[in-house]
Amino acid sequence: MTKNFKRILIVAVVFVGVAFLLKDQFKKDYRTAYGSTEHAEISQLANGNFKYQLEVESSDGDKKIISFESKGQIDRHSYLKVETVDDTLTQWSLVEAHQVPRRIRTQQ
Repeated sequence: MTKNFKRILIVAVVFVGVAFLLKDQFKKDYRTAYGSTEHAEISQLANGNFKYQLEVESSDGDKKIISFESKGQIDRHSYLKVETVDDTLTQWSLVEAHQVPRRIRTQQ
């Protein structure tokens, strides 16, 4: 083997090793959680929007309190699906009861 090939091989192995060690540093925590709007705290803001605060639970049992704004009022007997990335709310949507895991539905 030539010297250049050995150098390239060593650099490649080191690069792959460092990437393998750092892969957890850049991993994001994606979670989907569900909650019932029945127990949500609702307040109306000055701009006419509604602010909701409620507890949601992910499928692995992790519970969090989230808050979000809505332009319209949400039915008090709805289920909410929220998606988070590293504990930051990215998206929420209303879902039907059959789309919520049974374990979460029966606890709320």
